[in-house]
Amino acid sequence: MTNTKTDIVVKVLGIGGCGCNNVWRVIRDDDPIAHFSLMAANTDGQNLDVLFGVDNERVKLWASQFTALKLGDGTAKQLGGGGDPEVGARETEKSADEIEAFVKDADILLIVSGLGKATGSGGTPVVARIAKDLGVATIAVCTQPLMSEGARRAEKADLAKAQILSAVPTILIHNDAVNQVLQEEDDKLPSWVWDHINKISVVSIIRHLREISQVMGNVTNSDVADLRTALTFGNELWFNTWHVPNGKVTEDDIKSNLLTNRFLDSKILESSSAISTWLHGKWGFLVTEKVQGQINAICRDRKPETFWGQYESEEDRHVSLLAVANTTASADVVDQKRIQRFKPGSVKSMRCSVDGRPTTLVLPVELVDEWEAEIRKQPANITRLKELQATMAEEEAQHRMPDIPQRIVQAL
Repeated sequence: MTNTKTDIVVKVLGIGGCGCNNVWRVIRDDDPIAHFSLMAANTDGQNLDVLFGVDNERVKLWASQFTALKLGDGTAKQLGGGGDPEVGARETEKSADEIEAFVKDADILLIVSGLGKATGSGGTPVVARIAKDLGVATIAVCTQPLMSEGARRAEKADLAKAQILSAVPTILIHNDAVNQVLQEEDDKLPSWVWDHINKISVVSIIRHLREISQVMGNVTNSDVADLRTALTFGNELWFNTWHVPNGKVTEDDIKSNLLTNRFLDSKILESSSAISTWLHGKWGFLVTEKVQGQINAICRDRKPETFWGQYESEEDRHVSLLAVANTTASADVVDQKRIQRFKPGSVKSMRCSVDGRPTTLVLPVELVDEWEAEIRKQPANITRLKELQATMAEEEAQHRMPDIPQRIVQAL
C-alpha cells in the first residue's frame, strides 16, 4: 500500500475481557504501522498479565504502540468486577485520566467490548462518554451475549447498549448468529468461534480504518474526513468487508457476500442515512457499477448520503461498506445512574418502537407484562395507558422507579 496519510492517528481501545482478547488478536496477527496504537483496559489484572506478559514476543514488537491499563485503584483487587456493571463503571471512572490521555490525540477511535458482564457493560459507556466529551470521532464495536447466557446478562447488556448508543455510533454484534454459521458442527471449539466472530467484525473494521487512513484513493478518494461526516448521520452502524475472488461477479454475489452480514441487523443497512464504500485492488469498471447499483437498490427509499473511495492496484480486490442509521431515540434512554438505586432484579429492560425506531425502556418487573400487553395492542387501550401513566407517576414520586419519558407513553 502507498502510505500517503501517515499523520492520521487511529487508536483502538479494548475494554473488559472481550475487548482485551480482541486487542490481543490484533497484536498476534498484525504488525504495527505508524500512527496506530492499541490499549487494553480491564479490572481483571490477571487477564492482562496472561495476555500481555512481558516475555511475549508479539507484545515486545508492539511495545511502543501498546498500553495495558489495569483499571481502578485496586479496590477490586485486580480480580475483575464480579459481573457487576456498577463496579466496572466505578473502576473505569478512577482511570479516566489515563483513558483521556490515550484518546485525546486520536483522529478516529475504535472502542471494542463485550456486553453483559462487569467491565464491558459498566466501563464502555464511561470510555464512550470521555471520547464524546473530547470530540473524538468514535466507533464502538460491542458484542451482545448469547441467549444461552441468560436473561440477567441480557438485561445488563441492554442497559449498557442504550448508554453507548446515546454517546457514540455503535456496531452491535449479535453473537447468537454463530449458530447459523456452525450449522450443527458441534466439534468447533470456543476459541475457533470467537476467532471467527473477531475476524468478520473487529479485525475487518480495524483493517478498514487503517487502510482509509493510510491509502489515498487514486480513482476517487474517501478518507477519515468523510468517515467523520458519515458518523454524524446516526448512532447505529452496519459494516461488512468482502474479499472478492477472481472472475465474474454477479448481482447475487454482491447481495450474499457484501450486503449480508448475519451478525448485524439488516434493518440498519436498509434504513441508513449515510453509506461509506471503499474499494481496493483490481476492479473492472462494470463491476464497480454493479456494486454501486446494488447498494443504491437496497437503500433507494432512504436516499442516503454516499461516500465512495477507490484505490486501483494489482492487489487482490476487496470492498468495505459502512452504513450509518439513526435507529434509537437516544434522548429517551434512561440514565443508568438512576437505575443503580434499585435492587437487582427489581427493574427489567424491554424494547418497543417509538416513531418507528426501536427504543429501550427500563420498567419495574411487575409492570413489564402489563406494558408489553399494551404496547402490542393495535390500537392501544388509551384508558389503560392513562392508568399505567398515573401509576408510574406515583412510583416516581416515591423514588421507586426511573421516570419514563412522557412522549413515549403518548406514542404507544
